[in-house]
Amino acid sequence: MKRVLYTSAVAIFVLASAFVIDAQTLKPGVPAKFKVNGKASHEFSIDLKADDLCNISVEANKDLPFLMQVTQPDGEALVKDAEPSEGYLFIARMTGTYTVKLYIADELPADEMTKYNGSEVTVKYSNKFTLPAGVKTKSTRTVNGYLARIANDPGDEGYTYFVVQRAGAVKAVMRAEKAITSGYSFSDDPNGSDGANPGRSAALMRTTPDKTGDGTPDLAVEYYTGGAHCCYEITFFELGERVRQLPTIGTGNDRMTAIAKRPTGGLRFEFAEQSFAYWNINFAQSPMPEVIYEFDRSDKLVPRFELMKKPAPTLAKLKRDAAAMRVTVNLNPYTSPEDNFNDWKEPFWSEMLDLIYTGHEDLAWQYFDMVWPAKKKGKQKFLADFKEHLAQSTYGEWKKVAK
Repeated sequence: MKRVLYTSAVAIFVLASAFVIDAQTLKPGVPAKFKVNGKASHEFSIDLKADDLCNISVEANKDLPFLMQVTQPDGEALVKDAEPSEGYLFIARMTGTYTVKLYIADELPADEMTKYNGSEVTVKYSNKFTLPAGVKTKSTRTVNGYLARIANDPGDEGYTYFVVQRAGAVKAVMRAEKAITSGYSFSDDPNGSDGANPGRSAALMRTTPDKTGDGTPDLAVEYYTGGAHCCYEITFFELGERVRQLPTIGTGNDRMTAIAKRPTGGLRFEFAEQSFAYWNINFAQSPMPEVIYEFDRSDKLVPRFELMKKPAPTLAKLKRDAAAMRVTVNLNPYTSPEDNFNDWKEPFWSEMLDLIYTGHEDLAWQYFDMVWPAKKKGKQKFLADFKEHLAQSTYGEWKKVAK
């Protein structure tokens, strides 16, 4: 699904290419034009002040294989490999020069570009934005003097919009396709039907003005991209003296839900760890343990495995569970997750992950020794593969920091 976010940041369009045409400076409402010349990319610069609105548009043959990247003055890419034809709208986070770069994907054969040579492309930007005529307001919130609105194009297709205004001035804005989905929604919407205990989550979001715990009132906006069991996103907006948009959090196939208020302020959240999805088994059977998260002092969402600890099972129970699981494991030699993908009736490593995530990693390795049939070859290879995958998981990254 093609998707364009209109964010509180500045834009850059990047076209991967063999060489780059010298950058041109764009002025509000003044179009710049160029003609396609092989795989050459084209850069444009835009000088903005913090909180300026920048609405970039690109007019070109819709079949042109352009891509787009957006970079702000500090070098951070705000968007990569996006569709320039959809445009890009944002509020500048900082004062400085923003770069717009249009490029062709490296993997596209050069000879395929010959049919596009000479095609004209127009790039321009505006410092104004208004919702298109005909959009229907879905929901509004008023927080700390700001009016936040979610509005949708009519019908099943089109776009969904999120706009924050104060005294009529646009302070933050996002846009995305609403095909398949109902578009953006506020996280405190009681009609939410996904995730664990969505009603309680909505109530916690609604009754906690400062969800991140940094002392500033905020709003959280959710979006579902559509597709096969994927993907949910949530974006928090701090609504203080200025609007500050936090990085969008992708939570895969599980909606992030609020589970409790923190004693020190803010909320605790939960969503499924999905690093083991499709590992050695189909998606439906893949173990996906829930992980607790909180925002840290820098407003970064971090896992809190120390809050997930629970009493260890007795050794007798562990032996019983392992014995019951061992009979489900066939005796085909294990060589790799790809070669043995269909060999498992049940993912016995689900219990291993549960033990690890609740503070009993040592018991997970004991359980593995109990489960693995003595006549099944490849035991050490499986364990090495599991540990390698675990190191790349949320737990693995947390453990590196916790040491």
